Amino acid sequence: MTGDALRHDEEDPVDGAELDGALRELAAEAEPVPSGLAGRVVERVDGLAGHDWHAVLVQPGGRTRVAGWVVALVARRAAAAVDGVGGATSRASADGVDGVVVELGLTVRAGVPLPSLAEQVRRSVVGAVRELTGVEVVAVDVHVDDLVE
Repeated sequence: MTGDALRHDEEDPVDGAELDGALRELAAEAEPVPSGLAGRVVERVDGLAGHDWHAVLVQPGGRTRVAGWVVALVARRAAAAVDGVGGATSRASADGVDGVVVELGLTVRAGVPLPSLAEQVRRSVVGAVRELTGVEVVAVDVHVDDLVE
């Protein structure tokens, strides 16, 4: 260090302890978590569990591989979007060469007729999975796991 630099440091009016305190204050401030982050993380982790297969679509010009967890995610979102559904879990499994079977666990609003709700959910899931992934759904098994007010 040159003599000028040392002299500058000695003349600096900011105390090192003061800087340290300010730094610690800033570090202690809670960083806001982006809205919906926890849900997206849980959704992604849940989607990865047990979906180690891919649907293969043979198209002109090549093949498209769609991960099983992507099919399950599309199905879960389609089910959750149906009026009367409060939440959904999903699992998709390959059904030979014909397509996939989707299993849904639903939390539904109390008072909603379950048979008609299940049919709406099936239509929504089959349509969304076909449209967004190109994969054919051969069955949608609906399990009503919980009711909410």
